[in-house]
Amino acid sequence: MQAPSEQTVRGPELPLPRRAEIVVGVHGDPDAAEAVRTGHRISRQLGAVYRDRSAVVLLLGDGEQAAPIAPVATRTTLPPIPLLPWSHPGRSPLEAVLRAAEDFDAAACVLVAAEGGESPIDSARQLVAPILDEGHDLVCPCYATHRFEGVLSTGIVYPLTRAVFGKRLRQPIGDELAVSRRLAAYLLGEAWHADPAHAGDFVWLVTAALAREFRVCQAQLGARPRHLPEADADLAASLAHVVGLLFHEMRQHASRWQRVKGSQLVKTYGDPVQPNAEAGQPQIAAMLSAFQLGFQELGRLWGTVLPPQTLLALKRLTGAPAETFCLDDGLWARIVYDFAVGYHLALMDRPLLLRSMTPLYLGWAAGFVREVRDLDPPAVNARVERLCRAFEVAKPYLISRWRWPDRFNP
Repeated sequence: MQAPSEQTVRGPELPLPRRAEIVVGVHGDPDAAEAVRTGHRISRQLGAVYRDRSAVVLLLGDGEQAAPIAPVATRTTLPPIPLLPWSHPGRSPLEAVLRAAEDFDAAACVLVAAEGGESPIDSARQLVAPILDEGHDLVCPCYATHRFEGVLSTGIVYPLTRAVFGKRLRQPIGDELAVSRRLAAYLLGEAWHADPAHAGDFVWLVTAALAREFRVCQAQLGARPRHLPEADADLAASLAHVVGLLFHEMRQHASRWQRVKGSQLVKTYGDPVQPNAEAGQPQIAAMLSAFQLGFQELGRLWGTVLPPQTLLALKRLTGAPAETFCLDDGLWARIVYDFAVGYHLALMDRPLLLRSMTPLYLGWAAGFVREVRDLDPPAVNARVERLCRAFEVAKPYLISRWRWPDRFNP
């Protein structure tokens, strides 16, 4: 990638800064026009709030040549903050914005999703303000979701991350965030060299920050950007990817998270926003059928990582009626922890182990959907809190299995 002084600005002639206190990267939409509209909106919003701070908005493109900046018909003046096309071949958007922040010597860097329409939420400002005004190091997104949205995050990512690292980040893994200069320097230095194979991924960044004494918080950003789907069409592949990254980072930071007890609230900026119209309810019968079939076909394989009493409990659940089916929170927490230990010890091929979790996850999700389908948002939040508490209560079990696996051989 070219240095800031060598970047080519296309479209209107814009002054090219060599330094910027704020660097914002826009990603997530192959439509260059939509990315440009997002960039102009961010430029206006940040320019109005941070008039005395230098800033730059980068339109991220993964090709050798970034897309040109097309003029916006309704504008007759240059944006208060310059927009630059920024190519990052071979780099993730996250790495691209971190490297750009290093180039510009920025106090804060922000990654936002392209969302061309006008939004009531000023995402870039919501993300950057806690860093510039309050001294935080990492700001994670907090999206407004309905009860059936983000179930993978609700069932595994949030409770596992919270119990292991001790911070209550409701959506710890999102494609939008903000990072301070201090955290960026650590990420591009020590953290990068410690885990180069996974560096540049969102899970790597968040867990690296949580494992150290960095100040973390979250910002209310409204509805999740439509160009950033929660998971791809292949649930097994998506689950294996996300959970595999979490299990890997648990191995990387084991000496630190084993000293963490309980969890702490993190500061939340912004006001909660009502989620979009609710999608249709997932098909509980289909999820239960997948769980029952999974037990028949994978029960022997699960026995490699799960204790006999857990397998017995799962066998009993295969005969439970749909109207009362529920995979107990404590049992579910121990299952996730057992698979984390199995991944750590490489008890079988790791990709196979991770994909084999899918029927178990669908069984848990079926019970969760049944429980929350008639609840209002506060009651859903209380249900999620009970699940997270179960993961925290079961953490000593995880630590014991992790340290002394021979004592727990099935």
